[in-house]
Amino acid sequence: MFVRWKSKKAIDDRLRYVQLVRTTWETGKPRQKVVKHLGSIRESNMGDKRSQQEFWYKVKRNLRELGLAQGQKEQFEEKISETVPY
Repeated sequence: MFVRWKSKKAIDDRLRYVQLVRTTWETGKPRQKVVKHLGSIRESNMGDKRSQQEFWYKVKRNLRELGLAQGQKEQFEEKISETVPY
């Protein structure tokens, strides 16, 4: 599994959201399946401490719900923190 960032246009901003994705092979071709939507944040709020806290609360809750091993959760959190700091 890996972390994938997506973005889409919002009214006057862009919304960035992070997904946990798994690659599977179907009929000899790779297919990416979204395992879980982890969280989202507006680009204009990425430097805002409160928005970061709300984002991380959602991300950690969603990762916890998946029942992943601690090391795997930490790996995903580290990758996400490259874009949105704790």
